[in-house]
Amino acid sequence: MLARLLRKLILPVEIFCNTFQSYEVLFLSEKADWSIYQDGLNLQKYLRRRGVRLRIAHTLTGARGRIVHFGSISTFVSHESHPALHRNRLLASWFHVNDEATVSSIVASLLAHKVRVHTSCQITKVRLLEAGLPEAKICVLPVAIDLETFSPIQESKEVLKSELDLPKNKIVIGSFQKDGNGWGEGTEPKLVKGPDLFCDTLKLLGDPGRFHVLLTGPSRGYVKGRLKELGISFSHHYLKRPGDLRRYYACLDFYLMTSRAEGGPKALSECWAMNVPLIATPVGMVPDWSTDGVDTLVAKAIRAPELKAEVDRYLSDPSFGPRLAAAGQEKVQRLGVDAQAQAYLDLYRSL
Repeated sequence: MLARLLRKLILPVEIFCNTFQSYEVLFLSEKADWSIYQDGLNLQKYLRRRGVRLRIAHTLTGARGRIVHFGSISTFVSHESHPALHRNRLLASWFHVNDEATVSSIVASLLAHKVRVHTSCQITKVRLLEAGLPEAKICVLPVAIDLETFSPIQESKEVLKSELDLPKNKIVIGSFQKDGNGWGEGTEPKLVKGPDLFCDTLKLLGDPGRFHVLLTGPSRGYVKGRLKELGISFSHHYLKRPGDLRRYYACLDFYLMTSRAEGGPKALSECWAMNVPLIATPVGMVPDWSTDGVDTLVAKAIRAPELKAEVDRYLSDPSFGPRLAAAGQEKVQRLGVDAQAQAYLDLYRSL
């Protein structure tokens, strides 16, 4: 009863704050406290240090004469008939194209409402150009990471594994994401995130007793079911605060990212910041920022056999881990929110 009452009060409070609070940028987030909301928090934190107030909300109502940043393309779509659109300067982040059938109609709506589009990678930029969005309407800025939140842990891996009750005699593989449809158990796979490829890759590796998978994030039912079928041990924890991931990253032997499309992935910069070797599909920011064999091991194609080849490559050479970690730690400094905040501020003020 109390929770329902609080939910009913949130919208009027947001509208009041949108109307009367002093702020320069309104960042519209999805309702779930997940990746997009964290993007808003990161920008809010670092823009505040530059004297700029960014407000995070879930509704456009009440905003007038503001810079409005839709944190995701779905957030824009949910507001595309809102009467306040024409009263504000608009930016929408479009990280990757999910539904080819709707791309043209969304592009038409963006153009009709004079919305500038931010994306994080060249792959999405090319796809948006093909869909008819003019290049002048697109700005590419990477998904930034808060390096004050993600930094290497000094405690030994053995101590941390003991704290999380992880096996000490197995290779620990990380997967920290949401890859099931909806916000329930997630037994139906969200294929764009590649949970099937993740499990297929582990199946190809054989010797299930050699590995342990450390999972975080919501809706992991599909992966957990497949791991049980494969006889691979796993642990799953749902962590709400990004900073809690540090201890989990520090337990990993490597992170396996198997998405078919991405805006980031955030695992790219998080692994680099945490000195964790990353094996990844060539999606999102990976082709733009990573160098295969130097800071990341990049699969030659988005298929399980190619991913398995990169895992074999990593496991066959004990020197890979330290080399990848050192190169990634150097490169990630350019992806810090502090380093990127001025570019976002310049983008906002160019609208």
